[in-house]
Amino acid sequence: MALDLTLNFSPVLGDGTNLSLPQYKVSIPVGPKGVCYNFDVPTSDTTIDLGDVSEIGYVSLHNRAEAVLVTTPSAPVVTNQGSAGATTWTYKVVAKQADGTYSAASAAGTTTTGNATLTGSNFNRLTWDAVAGAQSYDIYRTAAGGTPSSTGLIGNTSNLTFDDTGLTGDASTAPATAADNMLLVGHTSGTYPLNLLGTEPAAFRWNGVTHAAIHVKANTRIIPVEFLILDN
Repeated sequence: MALDLTLNFSPVLGDGTNLSLPQYKVSIPVGPKGVCYNFDVPTSDTTIDLGDVSEIGYVSLHNRAEAVLVTTPSAPVVTNQGSAGATTWTYKVVAKQADGTYSAASAAGTTTTGNATLTGSNFNRLTWDAVAGAQSYDIYRTAAGGTPSSTGLIGNTSNLTFDDTGLTGDASTAPATAADNMLLVGHTSGTYPLNLLGTEPAAFRWNGVTHAAIHVKANTRIIPVEFLILDN
């Protein structure tokens, strides 16, 4: 008896990898032992113990929840409100989801006619284009030309406009890379030849050994995964 498992991949993954090839099909022998369980993969390397294995077996796994990978926002347009000045201020925008997924920071948006001191009446207004899947946006001041002099995260909004009225930055750096829901899988610690995004499934086999394990890691945040272990 055998279980035919057909894996359907989306044509293009979030990282641009093109998988528009014929379906990958494997025939999995169904033996006396089958285990299916859920596991939350942490951000550090973790060993998943498959138990004692005397014969060749198979493992199927996939993410239990799919996150929309938000794209990088457009550079914000920055305009001064109130009295014009000759001070340069620069900002970046990061798209966020409620589950922790976030984009890389946008290109910088700058004004060279800002007021030297930002207040409720003399402030910088930022506008940008909507990002599909984004729940909110983090705003970073990356260059301060006057008062306040701080840089870093200055606020979050669900709108497509934001006013910097002299908000204090937390000195943090806008992220250069996105945090997605990639699952990394390998046979030894720190080695991950298999990378999964979204809910794309994968199946692989281990050789007959007395004890077997695989290593998994979420690259940026905890990932809920379903494992199906078949041992004939």
